[in-house]
Amino acid sequence: LTAAAEVGDLNSLFLLFNPAKGAVSQYGKRWGDLAGALDRFVGHLRARAGHRSVAQDLAFFGVEAGEAHEAAATDERLEQSVREDHRRRAILSYRAAALDSVREGAHISNFYPPHCFCCLGLALKRRGELSMAQRAYRWGLQWCVGQETCTMETRQVLMGNLGSLWMAHLQSQQETAALDKASVMNQKARAGGPTGKLIPTCSTCQSPKTADGGDLLQCAGCRRKQYCSPECQKKDWKGHKEDCKRWRTQKS
Repeated sequence: LTAAAEVGDLNSLFLLFNPAKGAVSQYGKRWGDLAGALDRFVGHLRARAGHRSVAQDLAFFGVEAGEAHEAAATDERLEQSVREDHRRRAILSYRAAALDSVREGAHISNFYPPHCFCCLGLALKRRGELSMAQRAYRWGLQWCVGQETCTMETRQVLMGNLGSLWMAHLQSQQETAALDKASVMNQKARAGGPTGKLIPTCSTCQSPKTADGGDLLQCAGCRRKQYCSPECQKKDWKGHKEDCKRWRTQKS
């Protein structure tokens, strides 16, 4: 597969791709090698003078390269910097595939443009780039508006993704605003301001409330530290363990 990708042999790549992907999926290894081979092949294919005639192949293998990069990014055996690089390259692969699919004069099925933009939006969302993900979904919808053959189901998928992303973005803004408010009021309290007392916050993430908006949970051992969730308590336990033991002893 790598040899076929190096020379841009489209026919050989089609024959070898599914068996190679199946082997990688079965053993859960070498996703990075598969992604690199596909990147090189797409580069060869895009360099051809008549690349618009193979726009569908560019979109197909571009998306496959993005998915391989995302799979490699979940491999915990790799260093964090390498995994982050795979996430970045996945977004680049999806973006290039999306642009190839809507290029003027491209010979391509109407399935690919919205599919490419959906993949791009999801990859951006996973990386936390919510505003860019919204933009990707809007590009996909804009393309659908001008295409009579774009099905209502495809438009609903794009609109649903955009809607859920907007809700996630809104929730993130609300959480940030709550954290900022608690921080400001605590600073005023420390300075002797009008609030009179400190607002309790999670000892791990500094959130003033639980995920469902309820009051913070106290450590059952010492009753001094507070947390917004059991997950935050577990993260803080290594540093809190000795203090918790000492405070329990003092209390008894």
